[in-house]
Amino acid sequence: MMGRRPDISICIPVYNGARYIAATVESVLSQDFSNFNLIILDNASVDQTRAIITSYNDDRITLLSRESTSPPWINWSSVVSAATAPWTKLLCADDVLLPGALSHTFELMKFYPNSGAIAGSRNIIGPDGRTVMRSRPAVKKVVELDYKDFVQLIIKNGTNPIGESCCISWRTELTPVVGNFSNYWKYFIDLDYWIRLSALTTIVVSPIEIASFRVSPESWTSNIGISSAREAKLFFATHEAFKCSRKYIIVVTSLKALFRSIARQTFLSYLFVRSRN
Repeated sequence: MMGRRPDISICIPVYNGARYIAATVESVLSQDFSNFNLIILDNASVDQTRAIITSYNDDRITLLSRESTSPPWINWSSVVSAATAPWTKLLCADDVLLPGALSHTFELMKFYPNSGAIAGSRNIIGPDGRTVMRSRPAVKKVVELDYKDFVQLIIKNGTNPIGESCCISWRTELTPVVGNFSNYWKYFIDLDYWIRLSALTTIVVSPIEIASFRVSPESWTSNIGISSAREAKLFFATHEAFKCSRKYIIVVTSLKALFRSIARQTFLSYLFVRSRN
């Protein structure tokens, strides 16, 4: 990078990610926007994760390691706190960036200079990397949402309208203000963070696909199961963002989350059975 400060820190928390970490790292290194640094925090993996990461000869990569394994929310919080660039992106160790993802993100950063967060859409891939579901963007065109608009979009969708961490980047200076990822929420850990982020800045949301979210038997989210529906009811009933919402809205969003969870688990069961055949 010829001594130039990177524009964005791509932060990857990983634990026993040997099966997918190479695809994740290579999706970052192959971006046409190259002024980034890649910070990987290994959560005391016991597989070949560390060996795979150290095999890359690229000075943009920094590998940090824990001596003992911590809960995911701690690893997520720690790795984004290690970001050194003006912008931060959290990328889980089994997800991948699509070609042009960073370029598209920085085009929006320039067009919306007063916004502190930029989000795109994502598709879903299976264990073998093949697309199993195209993106279903919550917006039809690029929009800039303030806190109130973002909360209303959540209620309208009954779920996370941005998506997982692979979809969003934010100004690094906001990280200590937002605080750590929650140790309370599991299925809604990312949405809780986005809500707290939206209280500090507008979020620009684009319908363009910029990443692939992987579902696999090993993935953390695939193991949450039907409990996500129970957590949805609690989330919408108790989270500060929805305290002024009418009760029937909370009921509707909870029901949507229940139906989505059932459909998701049915889909994952089919996908995993097919992947073994």
